[in-house]
Amino acid sequence: MNTSTRVLCTPTVLRIGATYNSSGNRPSDEVRKEIGAHGVSVVHIKQDSNGTWDTVFGSPFNPESTPQTRTALGRFGHEGVIFAPVKEGQPVVCYSGDDFRFNEDGTGEWLPLDLDNADFAANPIANNQNGHIIRWMEAGNDHGATSFDWDIFVFAGLQGTETVVEGDAVVTLNDDNIFNSPDGLWFDYNGRLWIQTDGRDEAPYQNNMMLAANPETREIKRFFVGPVGCEVTGVVTTPDVKTMFVNIQHPDGNWPDSSDPRPRDATVIVTRDDGGVIGA
Repeated sequence: MNTSTRVLCTPTVLRIGATYNSSGNRPSDEVRKEIGAHGVSVVHIKQDSNGTWDTVFGSPFNPESTPQTRTALGRFGHEGVIFAPVKEGQPVVCYSGDDFRFNEDGTGEWLPLDLDNADFAANPIANNQNGHIIRWMEAGNDHGATSFDWDIFVFAGLQGTETVVEGDAVVTLNDDNIFNSPDGLWFDYNGRLWIQTDGRDEAPYQNNMMLAANPETREIKRFFVGPVGCEVTGVVTTPDVKTMFVNIQHPDGNWPDSSDPRPRDATVIVTRDDGGVIGA
């Protein structure tokens, strides 16, 4: 759907509230319910001539069809999935972040998920409470390759946290871009990297946020800060990058409606006052 007036959004269902017995185990019925709850829906939204966005109900190709949530996507919480560019006649490749191995020499390989063979080469900081972002390039620039090269794009942390490459500090965090717990990543149509956080919200970080990064220079700037208690999760723009859709999950207080005591998850639409490209 390569248009800037129609967008397909895919909200995911991640988990339900978990309970545990005295042995540390969860009730089997609850586990079965959670497995069934994991899934994704596809929502069609359209912009009218006045610039207002709204949900399109029903399929224009089959008006009698009933929307269906796809469930049972595995036996653990995938959190998210990103698809590589699809090429006709080649395998469809998706990344869920659960089945890789990083070697200390900067190489890596894709492996089946195996909890008995953990590898920590890509986590060089002991007790890493702030997290970091890793980038990799598949062998031969082939998304279907089983090996890749990798490096650390940026370490999250306090003011003064450095990311050092070959002896040089290529990133030094300051008041404008400190963050912790990077959780969501997305490249827009102009190649800009958007970083979403889901972590600690005490001082000096405060609320979770979204940042914009230049993947070539590693320049990082804070774009916005979310409401209290929220996770910023999921972002997409129209192809012209003039309208952005961002998900805000499990906020506290009475956000987004100050007259309603119940907080609600929401998808926020972001535009520039001048109608220009977001992040430019």
